Amino acid sequence: MAAMAATEAPPGRRVFLNHLDSYCGRSIGQYLSSCVVGATLGSPEEEEEDENGSDVEVPTTSNEEIYEIVGTLSKPGSTNPRFAKETYVVSSREALLSHLLECEIVVYNITEDVHQIEEATWAASALHKKIETFAKQKLFILVSTIMTWGNTKPPDPENPETPLSDEDFRKRKSHPSFMDYINAEKHIAKLGKTNKEKFSTYVVASGHQYGAEEGLFHYFFKMCWLGETPAIPVFGDGNNIIPTIHICDLAAVLQNVADHRPEFQYILAVDTSMHTLEELVKEKIVAKEPDNVRADGEGEDDVEEEGENIEEAKELLDGIKENMKQNKGRLGDEYLIKVMTDKLMSMPCRNQGYVLDGFPETYAQAMELFKVEDDEEEEEETKGKMPKFNKIIIPEFIFSLTASDEFLINRIINLPESVVAGTRYTEDQFLQSLKLFRKLNTDDTTVLNYFDELEIHPQFIDVAVYEDSENRLTVPKIIQKIGEPRNYGLTDEEKEVLERQAAEERLVKEAQEKAEQERKEAEERAERMARWEEWNKQLEEVKRQEQELVEAQSIPLRNYLMKNVMPTLMQGINECCRIRPDDPVNFLAEYLFKNSPDIDWNKR
Repeated sequence: MAAMAATEAPPGRRVFLNHLDSYCGRSIGQYLSSCVVGATLGSPEEEEEDENGSDVEVPTTSNEEIYEIVGTLSKPGSTNPRFAKETYVVSSREALLSHLLECEIVVYNITEDVHQIEEATWAASALHKKIETFAKQKLFILVSTIMTWGNTKPPDPENPETPLSDEDFRKRKSHPSFMDYINAEKHIAKLGKTNKEKFSTYVVASGHQYGAEEGLFHYFFKMCWLGETPAIPVFGDGNNIIPTIHICDLAAVLQNVADHRPEFQYILAVDTSMHTLEELVKEKIVAKEPDNVRADGEGEDDVEEEGENIEEAKELLDGIKENMKQNKGRLGDEYLIKVMTDKLMSMPCRNQGYVLDGFPETYAQAMELFKVEDDEEEEEETKGKMPKFNKIIIPEFIFSLTASDEFLINRIINLPESVVAGTRYTEDQFLQSLKLFRKLNTDDTTVLNYFDELEIHPQFIDVAVYEDSENRLTVPKIIQKIGEPRNYGLTDEEKEVLERQAAEERLVKEAQEKAEQERKEAEERAERMARWEEWNKQLEEVKRQEQELVEAQSIPLRNYLMKNVMPTLMQGINECCRIRPDDPVNFLAEYLFKNSPDIDWNKR
């Protein structure tokens, strides 16, 4: 990190930060909001005393001026950080510029969102155009990434381990994927050279940020926690050095730049450590590594230690086999407690918790299982006091499930024979176990007394009240006391993927249901059309048959008319046409009566 010589320019107090709700913005904003303006301008002796202290934050008093943090949010719906004086929802570049002009210091972080590169470049250019209106010096700091040095050659080819320094920034070569970053660095650095008294710019090339719940190593932490893989992966050969910086150290660098306004524009912000990826994985993960998970690429010391562990494990296994042989297949307390202690001390139990069911059974077993290795003199001194115990593995909750002998015996009797066969629930074994349990828990010193003495008071639950053979109603009572299981939930990305998959499946299901509905409707329409056609056919057939019937019934009538009526009628009509009487109908009627061959006019 370059030395920072103080200038006469007075430090500013109003700081603009982009994306205050992001990991980097939140951490830097929180840090600076507790820093006294100009605190790093003290004497070297004072700075040395501060460096020797353990606190990261700079102490403040009510009479001292601290940095005032304002800025934007990455998501409109994000909660405003408590440390922020103001947050802006920017609708236009003009509105954003007006907010930037109100600040003495502008910090743009482009390490988390590639879309911020263009905005940061614009913001620096827009401020530079207003340079003549500045009443005092404005400071623009670009937080970039060490990846702009990704392809830089070592300063000493014969010694490739020689670290790069700030002075080598002109030789830096960017990783191909980070060309936009290096272009932004060069542009902003150039803007700060025209009028430093009015507008000063700095580029802070940050190492990979960690600490304060960062996501950088989260992939490895989660893998260890869940224990779903036999080994923690190290990508590549693991020998590549990873430049890193703690997020609070990065914030301290920005504080120093703001206070000192150094002459040198380009600052490498990295830890002094030179860790490879393999070393980082092994060192960062060790605190959360389950006993069945190990980092790849073990060194000679690890191999030697592993060999020793194998020999110890073999000796332990031989001892366990001999002990079980002597105890008719049962494991003695000495080995049982050792196995249980080792398991409880494993990282899965220490990180994720454990449940002990039915063990320890006695006060002595509990004392032995949870004891701490103390001298005999110390044990003598603690007689009559609370027993010493191993705080790392001691349980947090104790539950005692109670029930009468009659209830327990009836529950065993009602079990199917297939369930009881080959278990300790046979009549003889169960009654013996129940008798032993009652004896152990009616003595003056029971396992429950042990936890009572440690003020971890047992919770008693009468399972007979629920009449539930599988304890389905008992478990919720326990969860109500200890809380819901705490484990890794889904990340926002995983939730988004699942939601997208669910939405896609829902769309597919809806499409299938719609297609099925359309198919059924088409089948129903086809059936209706077929029935309609069949109906029309039957109706036509009925009409045809009726027509044939009518025609068949009308033949005798036609014959009768043609023979007896039509000849006389036609003659009468012809006669009517010839004479043309005034009343043709009456004339025709009279004619038919007179000329009908069947009428006897004399009788009439």
